[in-house]
Formats: sequence, structure tokens, C-alpha cells
Amino acid sequence: MSDSNVTFVALCFLVGAFVDTLFSLSLGFLGDLVGSNNLPIANQIAVTNLGLGLMVGPMVCGLMMTWLGPAGMFWAIAFLYLLYVGISLTWRPIATSYPYEPDQCVTLNDPHRQEESR
Repeated sequence: MSDSNVTFVALCFLVGAFVDTLFSLSLGFLGDLVGSNNLPIANQIAVTNLGLGLMVGPMVCGLMMTWLGPAGMFWAIAFLYLLYVGISLTWRPIATSYPYEPDQCVTLNDPHRQEESR
């Protein structure tokens, strides 16, 4: 596909649409997982991960294009998507136990703490 500029640009737009969709879906899923109290921090982590991916992705694609020619970009993107799918299918949440009782933990958005401060 790298022989045709129009096809190459069209495929780049298609890949960009998939990446944007995955990011939007992941933020929606993140909101369901962490709840409203932790959503700002989780959103910052997600944006940081996106930034790291935007820095690492072009380097990987550039290296693959150096080694495999213009088709290396396709193989790099295919590898990264397969890696993402593999991690997504095998990831399981880690069960955590907290050393404190829930009534001992105070969050910034705790309504009981706000009542005490008034």
C-alpha cells in the first residue's frame, strides 16, 4: 500500500480513527471502573499513557521502516495492535486488601468531612 500516496494517507486516517475511538472508549470504561472520586487522577494517568504511546509509536514505526522498508510501518502498527489486544484479553484486576476500615479512610470529597469542617 505504500506505493500509492492516496491509499497510504487513507489507511493512516483509518488507523487514527481506531486510535481515537479506543482512547475515548477507554476513558468511558475508566469512569465506570474508578468512580467519580478518583476519575481526575485516573484521567491524568490515561493521558500520560497516551503521551508515552505517541512518543514510542513513531520510534517503533521508524525503526521497522528502516529494517523492513515502507511496509515496516504496517507491521509495526499490526504488532502494536496485537500486543494491545493480547494484554487486554489476558489482563485481570488485582485483588487488593486495604489495611484500614472504610470509615477510617477520608477522601477529599467525603461529605462527612465537609460537615465536620463547617
